[in-house]
Amino acid sequence: MRGAQANNYAANATNCFNRVVNFWFTEAPLLQWRYYYGTFDDNLFNTTRTLSNATNVMMVCFDAFENLAIFAANKIQLFPDFTSMVMAFF
Repeated sequence: MRGAQANNYAANATNCFNRVVNFWFTEAPLLQWRYYYGTFDDNLFNTTRTLSNATNVMMVCFDAFENLAIFAANKIQLFPDFTSMVMAFF
């Protein structure tokens, strides 16, 4: 995870990446084991908890995308035309 450091414009991008990786490789496999060994009440609780964790991940990732869109819109306004913007990368 040390290589996924974002700059100061998109700090939520790092949090989004870390949370998605953590959810995919930790939460999802554990949920399978919890379903296998749990009772109905345990499974209901684990489902609710997993949905809550997935919602939190989506909120952070949506915020990261929103920050990226606002940053890109502000940067695009700095260039007078599309050609200048494209040529700034070369």
